[in-house]
Amino acid sequence: MASPPYIFFHNRNGGYWWHEKTDPILQNCRTINEEAAQSLLSSLTVNVSQPCSLLRWLNKNHPAYITDLVVFVDACCDSPPAMHWSQLFEKLGREATNLQHLTIYWDSENFVHRGLGKDLCFVRALTQLKVKKTITIEGFYAL
Repeated sequence: MASPPYIFFHNRNGGYWWHEKTDPILQNCRTINEEAAQSLLSSLTVNVSQPCSLLRWLNKNHPAYITDLVVFVDACCDSPPAMHWSQLFEKLGREATNLQHLTIYWDSENFVHRGLGKDLCFVRALTQLKVKKTITIEGFYAL
């Protein structure tokens, strides 16, 4: 039995990749909206640190399949700005109707780059997600 579908969005250039144990049929579909893919999608985990990459993918793939969302908020100086995260969270808040679990990891690099844990725009956008079961917040959000 194959692992549940798990997809990563950590490429600034808009790319993504499937977890190596994801069913090859699903990996070869052009979109998850295809009939062949739908039978393999009782759940879908998305792991994202590049919100624009996921937004581009969502232009062709319906967010309602996403059941688990793992967000890594990087704290380096060239990390995505809060506005990009806000756009993603607004879209997911409207269209990710089956979101069961949310995990957020806030990164921080000492006092130089504190990430977005204190960014009101980011935190407000995050509240738009409609999570049905669990929300887990980890990392250095309180620095």
